[in-house]
Amino acid sequence: MELNYINGQKGLEIMKRIAFLTLLFLLGTILSIAGCSREMKTTDERPQQPFQLSHIPVIGGADTGQNTTATGEQGSSAQTETPVNADNGDGTVEPVSGEIAIQEPITTGDEDPAITNLMNGGRAEIQVGDYPRAIEYFNEVLTRDPQHTGALYNISLIYRLSGDAENAVDYAKRAVDSDPNRLYVNQNLGYAYEMADETDLAIEAFEEELIRHPDVSSLAVVASKLSVMYSDKGLYEDAVDAALTAISLDPSEPSYHVLLGDTYMANKAYDQAVAAYSDGLELEPDSTEILIMLGDTEWEAGKQSEARDYYNRAIAIDDSVRESIPAERLLEDSATDANGETPPADQPM
Repeated sequence: MELNYINGQKGLEIMKRIAFLTLLFLLGTILSIAGCSREMKTTDERPQQPFQLSHIPVIGGADTGQNTTATGEQGSSAQTETPVNADNGDGTVEPVSGEIAIQEPITTGDEDPAITNLMNGGRAEIQVGDYPRAIEYFNEVLTRDPQHTGALYNISLIYRLSGDAENAVDYAKRAVDSDPNRLYVNQNLGYAYEMADETDLAIEAFEEELIRHPDVSSLAVVASKLSVMYSDKGLYEDAVDAALTAISLDPSEPSYHVLLGDTYMANKAYDQAVAAYSDGLELEPDSTEILIMLGDTEWEAGKQSEARDYYNRAIAIDDSVRESIPAERLLEDSATDANGETPPADQPM
């Protein structure tokens, strides 16, 4: 009896262990299946964004108000010269250089979302330099809206970047015809005409941009460009007026004051040139270039002492500029006239 009892107890203990191990195995299997299920569900729920021409995710970007390049509602730019953007508060951003600007669509409540997506996709391709792909996007916009100003403008921009003056002019003109009041469209036409060596037409387009948008500060670069173009044509008064316009639009930019000084200097209006250069120097007090320009102007005006003061101030800032100044102009006891030449002894200085 006692042996049977012991054997029965051992059998019961073995049965309990088998049951416990079976339970652990089943629990592990259940947990493993649940984990796989969660992993498969997570994979299935990952957002799928196939690249399709008819539906491109909008590339957004918050307007930070800083000098950044982005795409989205605040505007974007692709430039080859000056990486500084000016937010104009109307959904566009123009580089200070004025050379390259990507036109943004003016979004309205009833605008076709597909067009907005296509425009953003095209601008993104410009950013990375894939111009053929960008043109595909903008051409798709034109199939939906043949008069879409932004698409026409951007295609013109691409042809400008590619050096194709003929097509750049063609699409720039179409953009102007679509909406002549749109900011930058006449400016873009001006740059396209300039690329095509149509200087007179370029001047007309730049003038039209300033007439239609007289208070946009970023257009100071257009006014300064006009000043140079007028000077090249010998139109002195127009050159001065354009330089003054650039200053009025962006008075804090020293180069526009220097431009005005150069214009006066070219016409031997020395007092006005000194005044203009001095305004630029106030904005950039350590500019050796402006100091030397002032020295040259005073020297040409026959004011050698004042000229030396400016030269010496420039040298004090950077001694290397001494080499760019004629040596005789630095000698206080030199008997030279305003042209740096020694006059005859019987003539007053």
